Amino acid sequence: MIELDKFETWPNKIIDLIGKNSYTIKKEQDIEYEHRDLRWFPSIAPRTDCYNDTKSKIESIILNHQVKAYHCTKIQSWEELRKNGLIILKHSTIKSIVTEAIKKVKCDPEFISQVSNAYDDFEKKGSYKYRENMIWFVLNNHLIYEDGCEDFFIYFGGEVTRRALYRLKLDVLRSIGIPTIVECILDVNKAEPFQVSNIANEIIKYGISKFVLNTEYKLKCEMCIVENVPHNKIIDILERKF
Repeated sequence: MIELDKFETWPNKIIDLIGKNSYTIKKEQDIEYEHRDLRWFPSIAPRTDCYNDTKSKIESIILNHQVKAYHCTKIQSWEELRKNGLIILKHSTIKSIVTEAIKKVKCDPEFISQVSNAYDDFEKKGSYKYRENMIWFVLNNHLIYEDGCEDFFIYFGGEVTRRALYRLKLDVLRSIGIPTIVECILDVNKAEPFQVSNIANEIIKYGISKFVLNTEYKLKCEMCIVENVPHNKIIDILERKF
């Protein structure tokens, strides 16, 4: 299993590749930068021949490996998670779970009606499709503690609920559930192609920082899968402490 935060867990073929090619990639990029019109693409790193070849080889390697991943969420019952794993929920199920949870702590019928209507409006607009049938993960531990994941620990119901109910006062969702980090083992070949591409890009950036610039670089990788995560693929369940 690859832990992207731990260089020593990376496949030897990847370590050899970036060790061998990082200097050439950096040199080719510097030359390319000198000839590029920075008015058009000032922040996009050049894709040189050595870069493209290295990236393609890294992608081929990691597709045959598993990676440690972190799902950030708020959960009512760890026992169900240990028993059933992470399960993709239908729209109606998310609505039902959140509505019932809210009823237990806030019995205002008008507010419950507003919650129900907000979910329905969200579905009518087709907004579910951007997070439909997916479970999202970050692949680097430091990302858990950055702004992108914070709301997942604060508001019960996940990103769908936060987006659907954004016009309502969500304080009630703060009091429901346990802020939870679910550590899992995932097959990289289950990720979307653009996510595999990003992992390879980040590995190359790390290689340049380590072998050429002698500086620290923290990778920024994520992936989603479109299937359930069985309980035997869960490494650990941890409470996110604030």
